[in-house]
Amino acid sequence: MNTRAIRRLLLDLAGTVRPIESASLSVVSDDDWTTLDDLAGQHRLCPLLYAIHRAQPAVPPRVLESWHHEYRASALQSLVIRADLAECCRLLEQRGFAPIALKGAYLAWHAYPEAAQRPLRDIDLLLTADTVADAHAALLSEGYSQPEPPEMAIADYVRMDKHLPPLIAPRGTAIEIHHRLSMPHGALDHFTPAGDEAGVRQRAIRVDGLSFPCPEDMLVHLIVHAVHGHRLDCGPLVLTDIRHLVSAHAIDGDRFSARARAEGWLGGAQLLFRLVRQYHGA
Repeated sequence: MNTRAIRRLLLDLAGTVRPIESASLSVVSDDDWTTLDDLAGQHRLCPLLYAIHRAQPAVPPRVLESWHHEYRASALQSLVIRADLAECCRLLEQRGFAPIALKGAYLAWHAYPEAAQRPLRDIDLLLTADTVADAHAALLSEGYSQPEPPEMAIADYVRMDKHLPPLIAPRGTAIEIHHRLSMPHGALDHFTPAGDEAGVRQRAIRVDGLSFPCPEDMLVHLIVHAVHGHRLDCGPLVLTDIRHLVSAHAIDGDRFSARARAEGWLGGAQLLFRLVRQYHGA
């Protein structure tokens, strides 16, 4: 199989719209399985693939074992990250800040069937531009560390970027403190929709003692981040993120479409929805 065919097979395996027959997998060579496994690892899909295909006899035992290993590691890591998320937000709220946890911090525990299926690399927290530097300093005073010295002054990050340099929590989780949902327009070589940070804070929901964007705002952020922030270079995990988010929460389609058109990301939403429909159905 060529690389394109292997990538398409990976998307099919991660999807749910059509069952993968054992006969169609039996023609996949051992080298192709190695390539597919490597790609799945790069895109953090192994835990999801194990959850979906653990009983699929056509998947080679060594590949299934690799996916199982990543599934178990993700399950254990999710416990650490959830503890760090709760502790970090508690510390900030005690200091008078109002952090809102973005993306995977909500999806893993409140959209996916189990947190292990949605590995997290870090924790993203949204604060305001006028409080983010103080929040960063507060965490440093509480034992959080900087993996490397900042490349510029904190005030310049606030002015030119969307988040400050990452911090490392005492248990080892990376924490990114954001003051914008997307890069300032003009910072990238393509159009970047303005983030509605004030609206996101106003509409935020409280779940298990933590604040998150409401489901509609979460969906908007996934789309804008993937299409306008990364030009889809973030990988296929966004498709399963959207699939599980809209399966877990009802989104008003007419209102969402009107908002997409008004804010300038309708085309990106349509593209991602077509891909989700192709690989995950309705």
